[in-house]
Amino acid sequence: MTSELFENFNDIDNVELQNLINSIKESGKFPIFIESMDRLNEDLLYKSDLHGITHNERVAIFIFYIGISEGLDDRELKILLE
Repeated sequence: MTSELFENFNDIDNVELQNLINSIKESGKFPIFIESMDRLNEDLLYKSDLHGITHNERVAIFIFYIGISEGLDDRELKILLE
């Protein structure tokens, strides 16, 4: 699965979320995030209108950003996204 939020980045009207995504891209760690999102099996996720795939992506973006901010290495960042 490819990240819906990153694919539709220009349509995001949440400035804070755009800033987080830009920070991830600028960190050089962006490929790790996309790799993880591409491997995500949506069939295993809890089915919910409120906590669907975009909610899961937003949570992943926030934890990935925090991980980068805390100086986690690539292996640790991948663990965060498992």
